[in-house]
Amino acid sequence: PRPVAAGPAELPDFELLAEIGRGGFGSVWIAKHRHTGDAVAIKFIPPRSRETELKGLQMLRQRVREGQDHLVWSEYIGEAGDFIYCVMDLADNVVEGPLFPDRYEALTLFKYLKQRGRLDVADAQVVVLSMARGLAFLQAAGLRHGDVKPANVLRVRGRWKLADYG
Repeated sequence: PRPVAAGPAELPDFELLAEIGRGGFGSVWIAKHRHTGDAVAIKFIPPRSRETELKGLQMLRQRVREGQDHLVWSEYIGEAGDFIYCVMDLADNVVEGPLFPDRYEALTLFKYLKQRGRLDVADAQVVVLSMARGLAFLQAAGLRHGDVKPANVLRVRGRWKLADYG
């Protein structure tokens, strides 16, 4: 199990449960909404990337709102201390059943294929159509993805969505 450390900032409505990703963009945490109990992903953007990321997020929200059925979407953008944070849908867990934050692993198309093998034709059509629609929304907004691959396709509440764009 991953140790639960203090998050980069305190958020009034969310309890940070575990860090699930880290990169040049900052860090991503599983969090639970204190009032609804909903599990979400929260991306923290550090001060060094603040202005660039905020401009990009604003542009994405203005241009791509309609595509959110096919794209992992930032439901809310806020500030906490020096950080900007984005509240996003949490991808399904690789292991089905109750959510255990210390054993959470986002279900990507890459991991799904590795676990179960090839998709049947009907399932493949669903994935391809969802990705094509997500890419169409990005293109219509004058944006491009730049890194379409199975690791950037997440299953969220049983639906495949394109992630890591922007």
